[in-house]
Amino acid sequence: MQVSKYEFNVKSREDFYLYPEKYRVEPFRIYGNLYYTGNKSVGSHLIDTGEGLILPIQLP
Repeated sequence: MQVSKYEFNVKSREDFYLYPEKYRVEPFRIYGNLYYTGNKSVGSHLIDTGEGLILPIQLP
């Protein structure tokens, strides 16, 4: 059975929780007022409106 390269295996999940600093990513600007926030495996977009910040969420 082939495992997806995006799926955590037990060893990498343990590594992720024991050494979270290895997976940190500094927030960066994508384009205009749109930014990326998160780490190497999970991220989100952040919108700077000039009057505040919007962090969109997706509900199931």
